[in-house]
Amino acid sequence: MRCTICGEIVPLDRDYCSCFSETIEEAPPICEKCATGIEKCRCGEGGFIFSHFTSVFVYDGLVKAKIHNLKFNSKKREADFFFEPMAEKFKSRFPEAEIDTVTFVPMTKKRQKQRGFNQSELLAKGVAKELSLPILPLLFKKHETEAQHSLGEKERRENIKNAFEAINKGEVEGKTVLLIDDIKTTGATLFWSQNALFDAGAKDVFTLTAAVSRLSAADDDLIF
Repeated sequence: MRCTICGEIVPLDRDYCSCFSETIEEAPPICEKCATGIEKCRCGEGGFIFSHFTSVFVYDGLVKAKIHNLKFNSKKREADFFFEPMAEKFKSRFPEAEIDTVTFVPMTKKRQKQRGFNQSELLAKGVAKELSLPILPLLFKKHETEAQHSLGEKERRENIKNAFEAINKGEVEGKTVLLIDDIKTTGATLFWSQNALFDAGAKDVFTLTAAVSRLSAADDDLIF
């Protein structure tokens, strides 16, 4: 097996390449509206706005290795690492939230067939179990898009625009939904997924990811 980051051959007795560190970094306090670190809050700057957003880890070190192993090496067991921390983060961040159902960011049938599973669905099932909540597939992806990880920030924002729609509006209308995904980078995928739920009549949408990635700002500071 080769590392999906650097291409180095990974020995059979190891799970991760040496280019991954073993560190685990928790996400800093994050603005629930603009989904960036509170110290770099971008509310009012015209970016994506969420109803309620939170995340658990920074997409780096061991967390990055586990998510890569899950998505690109089909090691589904890596998802188990995130279930309890995601559930605990949600409960501590939004203790008063009354969720009707958990759902997840969908993939197209073609992409899911290629991968064999949807990692966001695996995470959502685990989180739903931890929270003792029902889970439903509420969204579908209307058309194939370029893989987000292969695009720059501006391209990501346009690539995924209006790509999602509710499967059955009757299952969404009037409901408060917990939307799950693996990583928040620009927020485009999550924003348009959230909007599709609101367009279908959702009462409210809470968004939770396993990790947030760092983005380089113009002033070379690190932001989320």
